[in-house]
Amino acid sequence: MPDISKCTDEKCPSKQECYRWNSKPYEYGQSYGDFKHDKKTGKCTSFWKRKGTGL
Repeated sequence: MPDISKCTDEKCPSKQECYRWNSKPYEYGQSYGDFKHDKKTGKCTSFWKRKGTGL
C-alpha cells in the first residue's frame, strides 16, 4: 500500500507509466491529488516513474 497521493487525471498521456496512477490504493483512506499534465508538453510535474517502464 502506497503512502502517496494518487492521481486522478484520466486524460494524462503518461498515466500508464506513472506510479501515482497505477499504484494499488490503500483501502482504509487513500488520498488523491488533482494533478494535471501540461496540455502543450504532455508532462506532469508530479510524474513518478513506475519501475520497469523504461522511462
